Amino acid sequence: MVALRNFFSHKTASPLTVFASGESNQDALTVMGRDDEPLTIIELFQSQGCSSCPPTETNLQTLLPQNPNLLLLTYDVTYWDHLGWTDTFGNTLWDHRQRAYSSKWERRSVFTPQVVVDGVADGVGNRENEVLEIVARAKRERFGLGTRVGIFVEGRELVIRDEAGEAGMYDVLLVMFDPREQSVEIKRGENRGRTLAHWNLVKEIIKIGEWRGGNARVGLPESLEDGLERVVILQAGVGGVISAAHRV
Repeated sequence: MVALRNFFSHKTASPLTVFASGESNQDALTVMGRDDEPLTIIELFQSQGCSSCPPTETNLQTLLPQNPNLLLLTYDVTYWDHLGWTDTFGNTLWDHRQRAYSSKWERRSVFTPQVVVDGVADGVGNRENEVLEIVARAKRERFGLGTRVGIFVEGRELVIRDEAGEAGMYDVLLVMFDPREQSVEIKRGENRGRTLAHWNLVKEIIKIGEWRGGNARVGLPESLEDGLERVVILQAGVGGVISAAHRV
């Protein structure tokens, strides 16, 4: 679909992020797959009613198994449900999360599919190698911001190590997602007759703490035997940069 959904009619839109079509992906390739490379969060906002979403999903599933330092989090939005098919995984909370990014970037619209990397770079992701371009862009943006935060788990605590004297307030978020591949037969709408596969569907996001810089510890809730996987992300407020992430 890659259509725009207006929601800020009272604000003036700033230009969308532009990626150079001739840009080399070598920067992205050289920083992925190393054991010491921090975890990069790729958020996919999609809809079962969007005919442009399946190519992006395919690109991500081709790329991610080769790069263990990239973690996909999938959010199905609901604002295309009126086109004839109600997304079986749709959640209005994910609509709000996507709109928070657009609001932060002073855009008037949201669209699907949208790939957001570490909260600083985005794109559609349905062209060959476009996801690599977005990852490379995000890494350059993060480097320019000078964020150097490390997080790791020690017992039942998350340890935050501040290497650059971070300023501002960050949310410590626990994201729970289902790692299983889940296929849905679409019976109406733009994808009628297709069976769409989903991976790493986000089920819940819980704020477990706040961080205002410096070294800190945050208690982690007990893990449940529910088949879900979990990752903690350190995010600079709603729609802000993701400075660090760690599987728990």
